[in-house]
Amino acid sequence: MLRHRKIKVGEQVNINASCSTIILTQLKGLGNFMIPIEIGNIHFNRALCDLGASINLMPLSIYEKLGSSVHLKGVLEDMLLKVSIFIIPVDFIVLDFKENREIPILLGRPFLATSRSTIDLENNELIIRINGETEIFKCGHQQRGK
Repeated sequence: MLRHRKIKVGEQVNINASCSTIILTQLKGLGNFMIPIEIGNIHFNRALCDLGASINLMPLSIYEKLGSSVHLKGVLEDMLLKVSIFIIPVDFIVLDFKENREIPILLGRPFLATSRSTIDLENNELIIRINGETEIFKCGHQQRGK
């Protein structure tokens, strides 16, 4: 007959071959990753990086501030986005919706893939590594490269 007892926090437990599952400690919700960016000469203190977004998105009001009439209205292609020391080409979908002044730009999976971003949820970090240079962003706060 097996004996069940409560395991103390930090206690080491020997596991035999019949054990198939280890229960991990659930991490708290870590919030959103927001990074400072520049498009042309316009600086944004906070752009939201969203793994669930399949597009990069900006409101029509920001599109109009950029004054770009070269591209088809509704899509901005190959915009040069400055993130700290990096310049990254990004396509944006432009929608006519009310601008959120707190988070005016949404950067989705296309940006995260192009910038070769790594998201470390345990340490609450978004890491961009390009050509040997690294920048680390803590949930909403920037740290200098390592």
